[in-house]
Amino acid sequence: MVELEVAMRAAIVLGSMLSLSACGDEDPAETGPDAELPGWSAVIEGGTGRSLVRLGGGEVAALLRLDEALTLDDGSTFASSRGRDLLVILDASGRTLAAVQVQPEEGTEDSVQAVRVVATPEGGVLLAGVHTAPFSLGGMSLEGSEAERLWLARLDPAGAVASLEVLAEAEYRWDEEEGETLGSLALADLVAHEDGSLTVAGTFTETLTLADGSELPWAAVRRCGGSGSSGCEDAFLARFGTDAEVRWSQRIAGDRHRRPQRIAALPAGGVALVAEFFETLTLAPDTPEETTLVSWADDDERWDIVLATWDSAGSLRWARHLADHMRDHACGLAVDDEGRILAAGSFTEDAFTLSVGEADERTLVSHHESSRGWLARYTADGELDAAAVVGGRTKGGDLSEGCLAVDGVEPIYGIGHTGTLVFPTASGELESERGATVAWLDEDLALVDLMQASARPDEQRLHEVHEVLFDGTGVWVAGALVGPETEVEAGVAALRP
Repeated sequence: MVELEVAMRAAIVLGSMLSLSACGDEDPAETGPDAELPGWSAVIEGGTGRSLVRLGGGEVAALLRLDEALTLDDGSTFASSRGRDLLVILDASGRTLAAVQVQPEEGTEDSVQAVRVVATPEGGVLLAGVHTAPFSLGGMSLEGSEAERLWLARLDPAGAVASLEVLAEAEYRWDEEEGETLGSLALADLVAHEDGSLTVAGTFTETLTLADGSELPWAAVRRCGGSGSSGCEDAFLARFGTDAEVRWSQRIAGDRHRRPQRIAALPAGGVALVAEFFETLTLAPDTPEETTLVSWADDDERWDIVLATWDSAGSLRWARHLADHMRDHACGLAVDDEGRILAAGSFTEDAFTLSVGEADERTLVSHHESSRGWLARYTADGELDAAAVVGGRTKGGDLSEGCLAVDGVEPIYGIGHTGTLVFPTASGELESERGATVAWLDEDLALVDLMQASARPDEQRLHEVHEVLFDGTGVWVAGALVGPETEVEAGVAALRP
């Protein structure tokens, strides 16, 4: 194994229902990153970690969904039900500093959801989600609405809610002729920029009305027979200033499916997007930069991938098409210290092509059975810099949604899997059983070494990881996690080599 202080910066985390094989005899009662124990340790016991971010002072903010009541290490207890999502701010050692819970009006829990937490340049927290029902958060409240709304809460570094506002809404109505509810709004991702502005990505049907009253029309209605059902949504990007003023917005159009997965902030205020699509996808419609991609897939269960960037003013800079002829998935996006863009996901056929139709087009080949994982890195100008098949599944099962982060210039990659994953190396292959795996990569994205995981190998359920981050010595993971041997359940866990 290479020197750990070099290799650890390039950790890949694969899997969830996380059960990491311990490297030593740790005391299961001693938990949290400050324990400095090898293997796996719980940071927050219970819940499902949905989003995780490091704040300016080394603290970490975690968003959890609760299936049952949860008690934190400071003794505070929070009720469980759908819609009662919980934001927890932790110090660098994993101890609770503050916690605030979304409180929907009684009986309306299904109509409120928190989706993403991000850090501001000042060390504060942004929490965003969607709602139709009235709810409160940290002493502030929003009324219910007949429209589906995108909401944003701003919290200071101590966890106090400073504001709660609506950024956008989509018409939400019952259509007698169609016999169904029309209108939807979903938040895919949110990022904050150095100037204090933020970019939001999501999907909508009917008309999307932004905070300043400007509107984005729903073009897919012409192709979906007027139905507001899933699969007919348009996608959007919108940039908001520090006072929620709309700086620019853009619809992402096409014939059928458009599904943003993640966005990432670029240097100089730009933004990168990775999304999935079927049939055609049109970026920057009705602008000089308008770009249309045509999918290789031949039915709506088989999607292609687009990776694209915009500058700070909302002008499309470049777009790259990634595809095979089956079902492709994009699960993660991040930007390293050199401004290079890393994207990750899975593919199904033996070959997966990056930068389709470009001068640097490249095809990855894998002979593993069924789903394979891919990782690609692009320069700021859209040139393919490196690519790798990061794992292939050899037994029955699937790859799930995942996530991607970087520390410096090397990636931390998380994705769920069932069955056995096979990792190619310079000298052969290494296998990882069902569960979670930490692998170390070099600058060329080649595997150096790995720690294997065990996650109830008798179960066939799909494992998931929702967020990962590197804290300098180890990895924090958010998901529905299960510890080794003790089977301690955790929404946030830490891994130490």
